[in-house]
Amino acid sequence: MGSFVLRLAPCARLACMALVLCTGACQREKPPSVSTPQTVPVAVDDAPRDVFERNAQSIVGISYPAGAHLPAGLARELQAYATTQRATLDGAIARRKPNDAPYELTLAFSQLVDSPRLIVIGADSSLYTGGASSRFTQHWFVWQRDRERLLRADELMPGTAGWTAVQAFLRDPAATTPEAPPGAPASAGLADPRQLVPRVNSQGQVFAVGVPTQQPGSAETAVVDVPADVVRPFIAPEFASWFAATPDLAGSRSATGVTF
Repeated sequence: MGSFVLRLAPCARLACMALVLCTGACQREKPPSVSTPQTVPVAVDDAPRDVFERNAQSIVGISYPAGAHLPAGLARELQAYATTQRATLDGAIARRKPNDAPYELTLAFSQLVDSPRLIVIGADSSLYTGGASSRFTQHWFVWQRDRERLLRADELMPGTAGWTAVQAFLRDPAATTPEAPPGAPASAGLADPRQLVPRVNSQGQVFAVGVPTQQPGSAETAVVDVPADVVRPFIAPEFASWFAATPDLAGSRSATGVTF
């Protein structure tokens, strides 16, 4: 049992989309000529559709999990999140100067876990609204199948004691789990908002939870996998049986295709 630190980076589909959108990024010093926008609107229904839009003011790319059969409620949550991201972009466009480079939004949803109890969707986004660089964010959607709802971190692990244990693990992983490998970010703090991302093994049990963290004075975010043994005493009773007693790291990643 140990901790794993993975740098959050845009997923493969987000990288592919960035290649498609790179033309606009390369022309930021000289805005492209006005052209008729090609638009695929975001439709609020049970089957999310990918979006690609480009005009003189903005470039937008939104992609949903390929081939995934999402519950209708979860699909609506993803679309609502995409709408919020679009609203942020639209607000910036309203203040954009005519000679500014096109603003850009890329948003890629990917399915990380598909188990009998849970579906976990990751959202990687990049937003450019002027300046020298884009802003990258990550978010996760944990869907409880039997209740047909999003499961919040404070429902999975209520109270403050569990987060105190997580912070203690981040400060000194070896003190909590002697098998923890060197190099864990001892100075990392919890990123805001606090999230718990279940990592599920081949038996459908949670062997660890991914916790987004940040180093002091840095905007860069990393996910630390906190072993189930650390958080199990603080998990709400109705979810305690979900957590595996013995982690199965290799089997988990191959079974669920989890990536961060």
